[in-house]
Amino acid sequence: SAISGRGGGASWGCWALSGCGRRGWLMEDRVGVERAGVAGADEVWWASGELSAANELYDRLIVLEVNDAETLLAAATTKTELEKKNEAIVIWRKLAAGSSAGSEIWLRAKYGLAVCLLDTDERTARQVAEQAIQLDPQMNDEWKQKFIEFVKR
Repeated sequence: SAISGRGGGASWGCWALSGCGRRGWLMEDRVGVERAGVAGADEVWWASGELSAANELYDRLIVLEVNDAETLLAAATTKTELEKKNEAIVIWRKLAAGSSAGSEIWLRAKYGLAVCLLDTDERTARQVAEQAIQLDPQMNDEWKQKFIEFVKR
């Protein structure tokens, strides 16, 4: 999808518990949570249709306040794909607010937010896209085109 970057070779990485495997249980103790950097595990979830498992894992990590950009981006992307748009909107907003205007993460967050808002608040969705273009005059052509096409929908 345009948000996730899939098809473009992007990989967000994944969070898991050391030694617990792909669908391991999260321990309540924060010390038990560590970044395992399981290369491509999120791709396995996407390919096998196990987005619900990924969503559950990201929810648990967010509860444990693992709120780095990579985790939030993966969580928002997964929720968007699962049509959990209200939950995704909260995360997209948090991600955009915590990122530097014009950064790749900020662009993805603004675009993801606009996509999620489109069904419920078309006017605001277009404003988000227009704002992104205005706030990043140096935006690369690929992103600029995505935002322009979005506004024209």
